[in-house]
Amino acid sequence: EASDYYGPGLKHLISSRYTSIEDNTVYIDLFILRFSSPLDAYGFFSSRLKFREWISGDNTDEYKDDTVFILRKGNFVILAENRTLSPFLRGEMAQLIKTAETNLGNNYSSVLLPEWISLLKNFTGNSPRFSRKELEYFKGIDNLFYSRISTGSGDSYIFISERNSFDQAFRLYRTLVESEKYITVEALNRHGAFLKIKEKNYRFISINGNIISGMWECSDISEGESQLKKLNDLIEKRGSRK
Repeated sequence: EASDYYGPGLKHLISSRYTSIEDNTVYIDLFILRFSSPLDAYGFFSSRLKFREWISGDNTDEYKDDTVFILRKGNFVILAENRTLSPFLRGEMAQLIKTAETNLGNNYSSVLLPEWISLLKNFTGNSPRFSRKELEYFKGIDNLFYSRISTGSGDSYIFISERNSFDQAFRLYRTLVESEKYITVEALNRHGAFLKIKEKNYRFISINGNIISGMWECSDISEGESQLKKLNDLIEKRGSRK
């Protein structure tokens, strides 16, 4: 249903259904969504795929399997979906996406995505997600990029959130640390803290200039602190602190 497709910044949605002449139970739904910005389009795209991996190019992202073909181009998302789980419809879905992309032409935003996406991609080796809304694990932190990262004890998750200023970032960091009773760890000009959630499961948070970063579902304190230190080293090398 078209009502299943929404997200922050969604401006327009067009949908159509293409049904097989031979069997009307076999069909492909095509959706064209226009967002207010490429970042909002990326947020929708990445939320649909969760932690599956996709191919990224010049202002584009693309993923396809037997059930879906989804393409982000600038501030547009084009999605072909086959809910009948028919692998033989891959070609048809690809043709619909190609036709819609051709018709789109150059009528999309050329604004590039924030650098945090490529930084996290290179750091974790996995495709990052973006969320305008706060995550369950870090209440109060919105507009964040996060990705899955493999650690010695399994998969953990790591995020970056850029705030408008150091003061804004520090107030948010301090509120979270005090309200949830984190244990603080000070190192150089950075502030960090960790919280035990359950047996062998810790949550970490740090602030570096106007950047808040964090990690959750990590079972080793030393490794969590080490990963955040490496991430903050990269952030500082990017020269993005305010």
